[in-house]
This record gives sequence, structure tokens and C-alpha cells, in this order.
Amino acid sequence: MADPSFAPNMFASLGKLVRTQGIAGIYGGLIPIMCKQIPFTITQFLVFEAAATVIYKEFAKRDFKDVGAKFGTGITFGCGVMSGVAAAIVSQPGDTVLSVMNKAPGTNLFQAVQQLGPAGMYRGLGARCVHVTSFIAAQFLIYDSIKRAFGIEVPGPPPAAPDPRLSLARLLLPPFARALTPLRAGCWRGGGEGAPG
Repeated sequence: MADPSFAPNMFASLGKLVRTQGIAGIYGGLIPIMCKQIPFTITQFLVFEAAATVIYKEFAKRDFKDVGAKFGTGITFGCGVMSGVAAAIVSQPGDTVLSVMNKAPGTNLFQAVQQLGPAGMYRGLGARCVHVTSFIAAQFLIYDSIKRAFGIEVPGPPPAAPDPRLSLARLLLPPFARALTPLRAGCWRGGGEGAPG
């Protein structure tokens, strides 16, 4: 609640809002919030996944080994920073418009946009980039750690598939080795060709 004197609590605020502005008043800032949150959420995940995929592919081209184990945390943090900056830029107009509407009750979306102008909608972008990037980078460090802990696929080179020939060899060689052991022992006892001297 921007004005503490409007009502003493949430329920009183809701009742007064409905009486003065009708049901539509409850959803007065819905469009600006959607214009802010939807691009923000889509951009942060899209940029993070795309950036991480590109970085891991570049490491793979240069034949780096165990990239995830050696550089995983740094890559996650760097991609989180990139996604935070991108999300802040994309969602800044919606955030600025929402701030204007909150400061001047009764201002609608079109009035706020007209008041700000194209340049005004990006006012304060630098400060918001710092604010947003800090918590998004931390968020993705936690997000990536949880995915790894639960075995969920993360961006990067997929683990190499086991060679089916090696799997077959592991399955068949032990029985053959056990079957051949008496034969080898008999050859050695009989002084056959190849017996140890």
C-alpha cells in the first residue's frame, strides 16, 4: 500500500478500493505488471540457457576436459550476470510505467507511457541492472546446484554414451576368462607350447 493512511489493514483496503473504484480497481496495475514480469522471467531463463550452451560448446571445441567440474560455478555465475542484465533491460519499461501509476493513483497505462516518453521508460536502468543482476546471479547458482544434485540435465555437453561394444565385452569376458583358465593351466602343466619356462 503506497499510502498508509488509505486504510488500516489489507481487508479494509480491499473494501475501500472496491467501493471507490469497483472490481476493476483491484486489477488496475495488472497489464503493467504482466508487461514487466512476463518478459523478465522469459528473458532470464532464455538468456541463461542459451549463454551456458554456447560457452560449453566453445570449451568442447577446444578439447577442454571436465569443464563442468572445473568451471561450472564460474560459468553459471557469468551466465546469471548476463541473464540479469538482459532481463533488466527488457522489463525496465514495464517497471517504470508501474512506478508512475503507483505514485499517481488514477493514472492509466497510456497516460503513464505518454508522460514518460521513450527515453523516460529506461530511466534508472543502470541502478536496476545492478540490483536485478545481483539476485539473479545468486538465484541461478542455487538453481544450477539443485539441478545437478537431483540429476536434472544442465546446459553443456551431454555425458558420453557408453560404447555398446565395451558393455558387451564386460558382460562376456568374465565367463570366457573363467572357462579358459583350466585350459591355460593344463597347457602349462603339460609343457605345451607357450608354457612358462
